[in-house]
Amino acid sequence: MADLTLTKDSLYGSEQWCATTLGKSIDWWRRNRSTLEGDGFPPRDPLTNQTIKADVIAWINKRRKIEDHAIVEHRQPQAGVNLDAL
Repeated sequence: MADLTLTKDSLYGSEQWCATTLGKSIDWWRRNRSTLEGDGFPPRDPLTNQTIKADVIAWINKRRKIEDHAIVEHRQPQAGVNLDAL
């Protein structure tokens, strides 16, 4: 049976989806899930026994070191800056 959580339409993710999203094997995922959950990774939803994808993405985003707006601001010079003078 195909894992329907691997589709973009599903808002829930299976163990395979979680492993794939983290760029890890399913074996690594199963060995490390409790450690990840100890670090705030979202647990399975008790009704579906699957993980909410949006929660996983939010957890990943919280772990980021550089925010998007910092990158955009770095690429866009401030008004009045003469880059030719550099």
